[in-house]
Amino acid sequence: MTTKKQPILSHSPSGSHTGHLRPIIDFLIEQGNPPTPRPSYLRLEPDGFYVDRDGVGEFLFEQPLDVEAIQARFDLPPGIGFTRQGDLWDSPNRKGIMQSRPVSAADAAIKWD
Repeated sequence: MTTKKQPILSHSPSGSHTGHLRPIIDFLIEQGNPPTPRPSYLRLEPDGFYVDRDGVGEFLFEQPLDVEAIQARFDLPPGIGFTRQGDLWDSPNRKGIMQSRPVSAADAAIKWD
């Protein structure tokens, strides 16, 4: 029996740059992968994404993403896919869902104005 995959849109109907990614985030949390905080040089947005000053956003998890489970559950559109590191990257919206990784000393030195 083939299970129908849940389609992920390339954008959110509400105009949000991240709303269309929420089903994947919720799925990962339900699978037991908790979100994790990021250092203070990134701004936390109300949608849970940490954003740098150029608008690039990251939603961070403690554990690696379960790439196989995501691919089995969701139908991803062109422009949203996995990096070699196993992160999910939404190129058109410049947003990623990924495992939190150690911060370099150079990144830690960045301060928001």
